[in-house]
Amino acid sequence: MHSILNSDGFSLLEVMLAGAILIIGIVGLLPAFSSGMKHNSRAKAWVEAATLAQDTIEKIKAGIPIADNGEKGKFSWNISESTPDLPGIEEGQLTRYIVTISWPESGRVRSEKFIYLKK
Repeated sequence: MHSILNSDGFSLLEVMLAGAILIIGIVGLLPAFSSGMKHNSRAKAWVEAATLAQDTIEKIKAGIPIADNGEKGKFSWNISESTPDLPGIEEGQLTRYIVTISWPESGRVRSEKFIYLKK
């Protein structure tokens, strides 16, 4: 006769308990995946915004005319030009360009500013 402790397989109760533990573990991880995907999407949008700002600044550096306001896909830009008030810098020596990139995100508008100083 074999005892229950020395059986060659798993009982139905053991299989059901292992399955329940596995399901609880998977359900516990779902919010982490959802959160990770949300942060990945935000990071991708920020990189696209930074790339658009860099392209805009490169055009300013090269002297290529560019509109002060515009749109590219879901992104929009605004360029403002001013003279920085810095000690030791005389009027007209530097020009400050502020490139603001905006885009919709989670029902609101997000924006980032990028600054370029040009002699």
